[in-house]
Amino acid sequence: MYKRPVTSCDVLVVGTGPTGLTLATELRRRDVDVLLVDPPEAAARPEVRAKWIVDCDGCQIPTRFHCHTDRDAANLGWKLALVCEGDADPKLLDSYAAEQGSLDYSGSPIVVEGRAGRRLPDLGSVTAGEGAPKVRLHELTDRPGHTLLAVAIGDGGEGLARLHAQLEALVARSPLFDAVFALATGPEHLPFGSIHPEAAAALGVGSLAVLAVRPDGHVGLVAEPATLADVEAYEALIRGGAGGRGAASPSLQDRA
Repeated sequence: MYKRPVTSCDVLVVGTGPTGLTLATELRRRDVDVLLVDPPEAAARPEVRAKWIVDCDGCQIPTRFHCHTDRDAANLGWKLALVCEGDADPKLLDSYAAEQGSLDYSGSPIVVEGRAGRRLPDLGSVTAGEGAPKVRLHELTDRPGHTLLAVAIGDGGEGLARLHAQLEALVARSPLFDAVFALATGPEHLPFGSIHPEAAAALGVGSLAVLAVRPDGHVGLVAEPATLADVEAYEALIRGGAGGRGAASPSLQDRA
């Protein structure tokens, strides 16, 4: 059966090596319409129109975005997904240039000043709640969207319970956040999840803090004392004036 070739997509990824595959995978797990091609195919199909074109092969095609590593791909992927779905202003993509190639994003315009910016460290096992198995902290936060961690020293108490309920309501209405977990260091932590006191200390938690962990594994926000307003302000920083999906951008031929 004849299949009409794809002539339009949200994101055209040029380069089928590891970096291109990583970017395409990150976009597809967020349901973005992505077309992955190698440079010869891109050259042979100049009619393909895409909202965004990413060079993952070093072929220097006329495009704004070039990914050289899997870290770059993970960084750009979640931002492109939010923009393509109309859940963030395209200005979010400006942050890619500020973060590209760096291990520490603390100087980025979308990272809240303070203790945020670095990748979430691998601090051993945690549990997400009563009856949940032990997992590594980075496994708990491996999601298409942001993960919120409310971390308390001791057993949590009413403060952690109140914050967790507020953040759950935010996750339910926000396209930015995928999940929230409440973790406490004390032996009587239930019904909350558990985290080792040394791990909480390594995160810089002194009493009750909230962390926003990005899909690329970097921490975008550390707020202590933790408040819902801090997280809402971070969401506004990331999403900006989110608009609609917009029209397709010019084709490769138009950009040449």
